[in-house]
Amino acid sequence: FGYLYRQYRQQSIQLGDNSDEEIVFVSYPAKYGPKEREIIVSAAREAGFRNVRGITEPEAAVKALMVQGEKELREQKLLSAERPAYLLFADMGAGTTDLAVCRYEKGRTEILTTWPDEKTSICFGGKEIDSILCGFVENYLRQNSEVVPSYFTDNFREKYIDTIKTWKEITVSRTLKRGKDVAYFEAVKNPFPLLPDFSPMISRRELENMACEYLKNFAVL
Repeated sequence: FGYLYRQYRQQSIQLGDNSDEEIVFVSYPAKYGPKEREIIVSAAREAGFRNVRGITEPEAAVKALMVQGEKELREQKLLSAERPAYLLFADMGAGTTDLAVCRYEKGRTEILTTWPDEKTSICFGGKEIDSILCGFVENYLRQNSEVVPSYFTDNFREKYIDTIKTWKEITVSRTLKRGKDVAYFEAVKNPFPLLPDFSPMISRRELENMACEYLKNFAVL
């Protein structure tokens, strides 16, 4: 927050004038309880921001989209001037997936409810997919113990989870989006070239099979 405040101060001379009222919105996951929410807001105030208000991440996403994309939504006939429209927003992040249900009427957006709350055990964040992929690679290595020494697989998750995340974002996601299969994981293929390629290779279907129990949580949300 200190860094953000310093950046803001440098740019603020180009933003509005002295007569403007400054309101700072700070967002947090919908499932955060009152204590966690106050920690976030307090940190922003301590950094120097004034008139700070807290807002859940799905509410922030709704406000941003309705400011930036209202015209496009009208062109797609998702919003109407004659009758109210009900919208469901899904804000999917690394830690949680947040949902918001809204009513749009006469140019105004009212947020009816957000989900999940602090009592909900389901997060449905990208970290779980990282963990699933990590387990897949680790099992693959242990099945090829004649090639991969045990010291490499010991504590594999702790050592390679960040590498797995980068692999997911740079290689797995982009390759599957093109309709191709992922044949190997560079971080283990390079030091152990005798390893066979993944069998079966990671296709969209294979990833769905890996994550099928986890993916059911989205419907539960």
